[in-house]
Amino acid sequence: MDIQRRQVIEFLGHAAFVLSLLFVALEIRQANRIAVGTTTYEIQRNYMALNELMMSDGTVPALMVKLRQQGSSGELSAEESIRAGALARRFMNMWIAIQVAYNNGLVEEAIYAGGVSDVSSVVDGLPGLVPFVLQELSDRDHLPNYQILKPLVAGERSQD
Repeated sequence: MDIQRRQVIEFLGHAAFVLSLLFVALEIRQANRIAVGTTTYEIQRNYMALNELMMSDGTVPALMVKLRQQGSSGELSAEESIRAGALARRFMNMWIAIQVAYNNGLVEEAIYAGGVSDVSSVVDGLPGLVPFVLQELSDRDHLPNYQILKPLVAGERSQD
């Protein structure tokens, strides 16, 4: 009887251990889902903040119109050049955030593809901003390894 009781107690101990491992696995899965949702939300907030800036600061849309023209960076005032540099850093920071989140499994393929599309849109639609972004890129030599920046790097090569 004593051996049987000990076996039951050992079985219950093992079962409790397995159940606790399952519980931890569920908690980790839930934490990962929360992290993915939070990261996606923050990336979208970055885009919303950029849109808010465009709608609330009248100088930004005017600057964007100038940046739509190839070679327009030479036609910018000193103040506009500072704003264009800040805009380039803002875009670069958004793209880096998307790349890092994607590399760490925190955003889905669709969000990453949207980031790649955004890089292409800036290269194609705002060629006057490209020199500012490329300057930002050259200031951060580790960034050319980021796949999200391929359209930018390809655009730089086609301009040469």
